[in-house]
Amino acid sequence: MVENALYCLMTWLEDPQDVACLLTDSVPHHKLTLHVDPAWYGGLIDATAEVIAETIPEEFVDEIVVWQGLRADLRNLVCNCDQY
Repeated sequence: MVENALYCLMTWLEDPQDVACLLTDSVPHHKLTLHVDPAWYGGLIDATAEVIAETIPEEFVDEIVVWQGLRADLRNLVCNCDQY
């Protein structure tokens, strides 16, 4: 899951379709087979994003805004994957 979290965060802006495919398979698999609640899965992605975002200097406002959007997009995607 850590590898998936990093991959999703680092790939989303370049290839959102690939990330969506990965999560569409991975989130339900983790829920059904490994009993990992989608909220935990999303929480891991969000926590990973938070740690990375803390390294962005506050004067880089545009980058902070992009990072916040990326986190929101991935959070929404994980929530939608729970419907499969």
